Amino acid sequence: GTHQGVSLYTHGQRARVGGLGGRWYVAEKCLETDTLFMCEGAAHPALLTHTLEVGEAAWISGSPPGQLDSRASPSALACSARIRHRAPAI
Repeated sequence: GTHQGVSLYTHGQRARVGGLGGRWYVAEKCLETDTLFMCEGAAHPALLTHTLEVGEAAWISGSPPGQLDSRASPSALACSARIRHRAPAI
């Protein structure tokens, strides 16, 4: 099929696939070839992961917790994340 560019899609996003029944989701995307890889069903293994990589954090308080202050020796911070608005924190 065709689409208007992989940059308009996010991993896990439901997308309509013309001519196919069922519910299809973006499992992966390749920017170099402008290719979307789709899978059928929200519980498909291609949509699951055990890792989450994040960039720069935006601290609600305006600054990181003391143990992560760049002037101190940095350490790990145990935390949880919510990757979808209504999803449970993990």
